Formats: sequence, C-alpha cells, structure tokens
Amino acid sequence: MKEVSHLTPAIDILINSAAIYLEGNKPDIDELDFTVISKTIETNALGTIKVIKQFLPLIRQS
Repeated sequence: MKEVSHLTPAIDILINSAAIYLEGNKPDIDELDFTVISKTIETNALGTIKVIKQFLPLIRQS
C-alpha cells in the first residue's frame, strides 16, 4: 500500500480478482486432501479481505 500511496492519493476502484486451486490435478472427490482444500479456501476467501484491508485508507480517500 505504501508504494501505491506514493503514486496516488486515492483509489476509486479496486479490482481484487485472484484465486488458487491447489487440487487441480485431483478431480475425484474421494482423492481430495482436505488440508490442501482448506488452504485453497482460506487463500481465496481471506486473501481478498486482506487486500481490501490494506488499501482501505486509499479507498476511503476517494
């Protein structure tokens, strides 16, 4: 966020689109490793919230 705040005082739009799928090579549900699936869900759900939280000061300036 510090790097971006040096370039702009505010952010009008934040496109926060990224995801991972760590079990892409195991399509059958009986072969899934739920430890890996949990990490996938944690990254995809909480990762977007963490990005928003970091940029929130610049979003609020808009």
